[in-house]
Amino acid sequence: MFSDFKNGVTFAQTWRFSQNQAFSGGGATIYSAGAWEAQDTDSAPSYSTSMSVSSGVFSFPSTGIYKVDANVYFRLTSSTNNMAFFETYMQVTTNNSSYSNTAIMIQSISNSNDYAAMSDCCLVDVTDVSNVKFKMVGFPQSGHDVTVTGDTDGSYTSLTFTRLGDT
Repeated sequence: MFSDFKNGVTFAQTWRFSQNQAFSGGGATIYSAGAWEAQDTDSAPSYSTSMSVSSGVFSFPSTGIYKVDANVYFRLTSSTNNMAFFETYMQVTTNNSSYSNTAIMIQSISNSNDYAAMSDCCLVDVTDVSNVKFKMVGFPQSGHDVTVTGDTDGSYTSLTFTRLGDT
């Protein structure tokens, strides 16, 4: 039945955000120095090559079609109890310079110190590992403060990169 199936999933890796990051006003890459770490607990697979990250920008280990699954867990930290929202943009560049949105997550939250979560996914055609990169950018609603939650022992805010096959 699957005799012609070749080059299936050959790579999958989860990265988690290990620290909290506050957002206020304009957008910013979801990044804190050293905050993204490859999952290293439970049954995390090990590969000879893996994703790499620098300043919140992820590089792919090889060409191919990748599915990127994103989970963002956040808390409204504004002192107001008015409804607010937080947007997260999944962005890709094909020239290692200008980024475009491939998916947008928007979640509302109603009370200060309440938590919310959102998730989405996108496909990335990695034709050149030097130029095709991925990052997430967070934008809180104007006048509100949001903290993206991270933890080194759990994947509250995380990214899973799965290579689906050849490009």
